[in-house]
Amino acid sequence: MKSLIMHVRSNAVAYAALVLSMLGLSGGAYAAFSVPPHSVGPMQLRDHSVGQAKLDPRTIGGSVRHWAQVAAQGKIVSSSSPARDNGIPPDGDYVISWSDTFSSRCIALATPIGNVGLLSPATGIANTRIVGQHPTVVWVTMHTVQGAPASNAFSLAVIC
Repeated sequence: MKSLIMHVRSNAVAYAALVLSMLGLSGGAYAAFSVPPHSVGPMQLRDHSVGQAKLDPRTIGGSVRHWAQVAAQGKIVSSSSPARDNGIPPDGDYVISWSDTFSSRCIALATPIGNVGLLSPATGIANTRIVGQHPTVVWVTMHTVQGAPASNAFSLAVIC
């Protein structure tokens, strides 16, 4: 009996947290129910506790600069900003461009999209290359799994 009491005493905080989480009263849920609306403002915040985020480029791996969904026929289905395709889809060549420029240090990733199930084999292979003096263009070549040129729908992302 003594060991049971010692166990409960040493784990009281853990048991309280477990009970509160089961009741849905942990963290933000507790604040949502106990803090009145519009009661936190500049007077309640300490200096520099909340402010504009300062982003250090050394700590950020990259972000998506542009993206596009491209149909097998070369039609841009959707994109982050107006994009166009100037390629030759029957040959598996797609030349996707946007109206602005991005750094030559960016990378482009393309993923073939097929009509197969989740666990089905890949529908093809996509190769990408950023081209141009002031890069605004991504050249995507599509191939079958065997390596033959093919037209195939794909998703494209330019990450800088």
